[in-house]
Amino acid sequence: MSDTQYTVSVITPSHNAEMNLMQKAFDSLKNQTFGFEKIEWIIVVHNSSDENYAEIQKLTEGYENVKIYRLNNDNHTPSSPRNYAFPKATGKYLSFLDCDDYLTTDVFARSIPKLEEYKAEIGVFRYETISSKGTMNAICPYVLVDQTKDLVIADTSNWDSSNYIYGAGLNVTSKIYLREFIEENGFRFDEDVPLAEDNLFNLHCYSTAKQICFFPQLIGYEYNLNTGSAVQSFNKSPEEAYRYAVGIQKIIEYGLTTDLYMNYVICDLLGFESAIMLASMDLPLDMRMKISELLAPYLTVVKELKPSKLHSKQMADTIIKLPKLTIGKPKFCYRLLRIMKKLGVDTGKKIAEMG
Repeated sequence: MSDTQYTVSVITPSHNAEMNLMQKAFDSLKNQTFGFEKIEWIIVVHNSSDENYAEIQKLTEGYENVKIYRLNNDNHTPSSPRNYAFPKATGKYLSFLDCDDYLTTDVFARSIPKLEEYKAEIGVFRYETISSKGTMNAICPYVLVDQTKDLVIADTSNWDSSNYIYGAGLNVTSKIYLREFIEENGFRFDEDVPLAEDNLFNLHCYSTAKQICFFPQLIGYEYNLNTGSAVQSFNKSPEEAYRYAVGIQKIIEYGLTTDLYMNYVICDLLGFESAIMLASMDLPLDMRMKISELLAPYLTVVKELKPSKLHSKQMADTIIKLPKLTIGKPKFCYRLLRIMKKLGVDTGKKIAEMG
């Protein structure tokens, strides 16, 4: 098959992937009812061992539509390998699959024909989160798009972005993109943003797209929650905590230049930095002050969160109040955490349990 015949290019960044999970990801592509022969799988083996690279080569041996590249650099987020893969892709559409997750079997068969029909630049489906706490529990996040419909077409010249931005998720793995749209606009992941880089990518896409297809009833992606991953570990070094804050500022600043509804997004990002500041009990006061100087101005931007399918009243109140304490009152928070540490309270553990 010629490269030009692939309908969708699936980009997978891989960092020392666990091969049993990589096998599941591979199987989820081979089992697509859409037809695996229409899929180009681009794997970028990033900062990984020689042994792991060889294992991936062996796993995918004999499949001409699987393209494996190797990338070694000082970047430690998925942004770099994803950006590396963009110019390698030849499919009409782009999709993203992390090496420890998998796609449901009919995601492309149900979504791509509609993208074609409505000439949409983006397709958005739902995802499940699989977590392991003794047993496996599947959690399908609520969305604010009308779930009584199979398909919702959003003409972005006149759309309800308050429901469709945060309310449909800003992760790239639950999206399909028209590759021409991405390339013509030069969209790439910001490699200096260590957290929620997909949020920034999608804010660029959403603020530019003319037509988006939402699939409120289609669960297309299975996200494997790895409780030991770096993103889910809130205890950061002072340098990391500040770098996260700088990235958050960049996302918020861009979002505020658009007409998109940013309240949910800002609250979520400030809440994450607040969790870092609480869990990182040894974070010095001077660094807390620097983070506050960066992010405190946005505390005046956010508005009250009303209870919804996304947030209970208690959660909505916490999301609003917590940043006001940690970011808005860094000296008070610092003193409070020193007392808690003397009492033997592990705030990082408590935050992880809440998550």
